[in-house]
This record gives sequence, structure tokens and C-alpha cells, in this order.
Amino acid sequence: MRFPCQNLLKSLISAQSPGNSASRLIGVESMNLIKTRSQPQFKFVCSAFILILFFLKAAHGFGPDLSTPYFELENGLIPLETQPLFVDLKDLERYGNPEELPTLTAKSILKHLETYREEWLQLLGAKPSSSLHGLYFSSPPTSIGGDLFSATLKFLVEPMDEVPFFQTLQATLQGDPIETRFTLVELSPLERLSLEQTDFQIQVGLLDRKIIISDLKHDLKMIYPIGVGAIDQGVRSRSFKLETPLFSDPSLERKWVISKRTKPEYFKGKPFLRISEKGEYTAVGFHIQQNRELIRGFLSHGCIRMREKDLAELHSLIKKGRQLEIPIEMAYELDDSDNHPYPLENRFYNRVKNFGTKTVPKVKRGEDGLIILEQIWKTPPIESLLKSLKSLPLLN
Repeated sequence: MRFPCQNLLKSLISAQSPGNSASRLIGVESMNLIKTRSQPQFKFVCSAFILILFFLKAAHGFGPDLSTPYFELENGLIPLETQPLFVDLKDLERYGNPEELPTLTAKSILKHLETYREEWLQLLGAKPSSSLHGLYFSSPPTSIGGDLFSATLKFLVEPMDEVPFFQTLQATLQGDPIETRFTLVELSPLERLSLEQTDFQIQVGLLDRKIIISDLKHDLKMIYPIGVGAIDQGVRSRSFKLETPLFSDPSLERKWVISKRTKPEYFKGKPFLRISEKGEYTAVGFHIQQNRELIRGFLSHGCIRMREKDLAELHSLIKKGRQLEIPIEMAYELDDSDNHPYPLENRFYNRVKNFGTKTVPKVKRGEDGLIILEQIWKTPPIESLLKSLKSLPLLN
């Protein structure tokens, strides 16, 4: 089923997606350099160099280096192994590599869905008041011949009084990876999946500072950046340790969810999703970031910090889905190498402050009852931390 508005399609075809024009065409930067010089000899040498490069390139063809696996692009420039998937398109547009095809194509798709949001909700049978969460590529843009590319996307539609559902879309784009310009030609709705049919699991990588939420049976996967606990460098324990515990059998249970937590004030009336262990809730949970934007580092007293939009989506999965309990796998490093482009903060970290001596360490608590931390402007000791953590029995 195609989007039914002919006038809308015409506007889509004319809607260009401006890309990065910092040119990859051979010789452009060298030509700019020549303009700043006046010596004829220098001009002659540079011009000769450019001509040699041009003829060498022509001899080998202007396509990609075939020794690297690429998408099936005649003029492909994007290595296959670098393509980010399962990441919100808004994040790709802001944080993604501007030379990667998903990043290049994200803007035109986002522009269309934001412009024609109400029309799409009507087409999908949802009310205008419905929330839309996490539009992401579930398969990467690939060539379907000529200058046309195809990709599939998914997003969560959350009506006010109905069961949320995941909607799959098929996008066709027309573009030139050399010029980095893409136009959305067609966007068609495919299958939908009710949240009541899903079966999610959550993976938390503490050193990776990411969450992966997946339902592999239904080809659903989402990746979020997170901030985790500060580092204890032998103050509360004998070795390096994260303040975020590595629970042995954790889960998210609907009965322990606080949808609007107002105290302390830094929870801002947003969800607090308690982590439970063996049926009992703990003091540790997922909650909103404490700063204006998420710091993807080692800063908290143990809780896992998330951006508001990611927290809202996770809250919907546990509150409105079929599962009363979603299992969690916690590890220091996940086997799944898929990542999020949101930047890691490795310039500084928080650690447990030692008010005693090295041989007799001592901690103190603030007025809020939390252990006092201190900020250290050094690279987090991840290698030392990992070496210490791998010696724990849980990792054997």
C-alpha cells in the first residue's frame, strides 16, 4: 500500500536532502591550495600532480575499492561494516557519520514524517494525539538499480487509549552518494505488530554504556546510550568496582514501575523504572539524565541514566506491552557490537571520595543520604576496572 496523496508525492520528489558538500572529488582541495600561491613553478607541479592522480583514478575506475565490502552501489563509498542500524534517525542526523548512507538519507525521511505527521497517523488509523517513538532503520539503504535505494524502517505508535504497535515502513529514495544528496520518492506502510505480541529482553552493557532492547522473533531491536555508576577505586571495596551493581538475575517488573517520580526533584516527574532481582525491587533503576543532555559516562550513585525520549519508550514497553516482567542481562561488555553514535564521555568521571587514608579508607554521605563522590578530570580507568571486574566469580 503506497501513500495515497499524489500531490504529496510530487512535493516529496522535489524535497532535496542537502548533504555534506565537503567534496570527495579528486583534486578539489589541491586546486584551492593552488589559488593561494603565485609561483608558476608551484602551480605547474601541483597541476601535474593532479593530472597524474586523475589518470590513475581513471585507469582503476571511479567506483569504490572492491577490496572493501560495500553496499551494492555503482559509485558506492560506504563500507558495509560501518552502517548503523536500530538507532533513532534523529540521532543519526545529529551524531552519525555524515559519510554513511543511513545518515545521508535520514534527513529527507524525517522531514517528510514531521511535515505530514497527521496524514500518516490518519493513514495508520491512529488519532492525532498519538505519540511516535524511535524511528530507525531495520535494514540499511541498499541499491535497487540506477540511482534508487530501498530501506525498511520501524517505529512505535502509541495511541492514547489503545494498545501501542510497531509499524514497518518501506522507503524508496533517489540520490547520489557522490554528491551526498537524497530525495524521498516513496514511503509505504507494510506490516504492523501489536505490542501485545512482543517478547522483549534487555541487555545492559555497563562499560559500553548502552542498552539493547530486542525481540529477535519479530526483528525488533533498539539501541540507547546510557550513563552509569561512578567508579569505586578501592574505597568501599578492595578493588576497582562500578557503583552500578552487576545483578545476577535482574528484570523490569511492571508492578515496581513509578510512572511519575517527583521526589527527589531531580527525577523531574518522569518515570523511574526500578530494577528487581529475584522478584524484589532494588534501589537501582532507569531514570532521566541529571544534566541538560545525557552524559554518557561514569557519574551516578548506581542508577542508569537515560535521555527522556528513550526512557519514555522503555516505559511504554513495560507498562503497555504483554510482558509483566522483562528479563535483563547485565554485563560489563556485551557480545553484541552494535552501538549508538551518541558520544562517550571519557574526559572525566566520578569516583567515590576517600575521606580516610589509602590503608584505612572512609566514605561519607551527604544530606540526601548518598555517598559523596568527586569528579576526576582524567580518562576513566576502564582497563584497570575491567581487569578487576573479570576476576569476580560472576564472570567465570
